[in-house]
Amino acid sequence: MPIYEFKCEECGEKFEVFVTYEGIKDVKCPKCKSQKIEKLVSSLGYMKHSNQTSISDSSDSSCPSCSSGICSSGSCSSGK
Repeated sequence: MPIYEFKCEECGEKFEVFVTYEGIKDVKCPKCKSQKIEKLVSSLGYMKHSNQTSISDSSDSSCPSCSSGICSSGSCSSGK
């Protein structure tokens, strides 16, 4: 089951819910109990096990958009 992020249109509370896609229709704001909620677009996250490697782990991976030229885990090591 995925985690979805929502924002309540009544009170502005932002919250996350671990729910099936079909269960989204039953989600209520934990603060005010309103069902007037907006599903937010979330950034993609992933976990890498210690015995796995990824393309971004190799020393020849480069990033043309940052000054360091080397990026790790999908984000620039220079903080850009």
